[in-house]
Amino acid sequence: MNTCQKAAPARDEILLAWDIHKDADHLLHNRLNAFLVVQALMFGAFFVAVQISGNGGIPAFLYQGVVFVASIVICVGYWWLSQRMIRGILHLKENYLLPHLPVYEGYYRSLDQEKGRSVARLRYPIHQFAPWLFMAVWFVLMGLSTYFHFSEPSP
Repeated sequence: MNTCQKAAPARDEILLAWDIHKDADHLLHNRLNAFLVVQALMFGAFFVAVQISGNGGIPAFLYQGVVFVASIVICVGYWWLSQRMIRGILHLKENYLLPHLPVYEGYYRSLDQEKGRSVARLRYPIHQFAPWLFMAVWFVLMGLSTYFHFSEPSP
């Protein structure tokens, strides 16, 4: 054996990698569901603030600003927290599961093989792009709110 080559992992290591991968993948998808629910609640709070006239002299625009900032923090936080988990899942797939479990590789790559495509790198695109998409929507909403707030004639 060449000293540069790694020995194949033991079966116990592969099974442990599978368990970690399965649990991390499940947790990642649960986090995405929670992120989407929180974003829906934040959209609701934002549009409720459109309807209020203010409480004790605080304008609705200020409430919208607080919801906007909190939503951006949630988007950045979700993306940042997901990166380590995504890198770990991809490491397990590429180094333990795909090379050493032919059944898993066949299952995982079946669609690419069926369509005759080259095998794409694994990336979790929904988890990577959803926070940035929501941030873009939030900036558009806040921009529109700002435009309409400051373009209204003062009473």
